[in-house]
Amino acid sequence: MPDVPPGVQVQVPPECRDRPQDRRAQAERQNSLKANQGFIDLGNGTQVRVGGGVRAEALGRR
Repeated sequence: MPDVPPGVQVQVPPECRDRPQDRRAQAERQNSLKANQGFIDLGNGTQVRVGGGVRAEALGRR
C-alpha cells in the first residue's frame, strides 16, 4: 500500500485483502501436487505443469 496523506481513507475490496491460507489447506495443496506429479488441473480437461531451469548470460565491456 502506498503512503497516503492524513485524512485519506483507502478502501480495499474484500477479494483483494490478504487472507493467510490455513496450514491445513496448504498441506492439502502440497499433497495434491505431489500426488499429481506437479500437474495443476485448470479445468475442462486441461492440466499444466510448470518447471524447468533458469539460465542467464551477461557480457561486460570496458
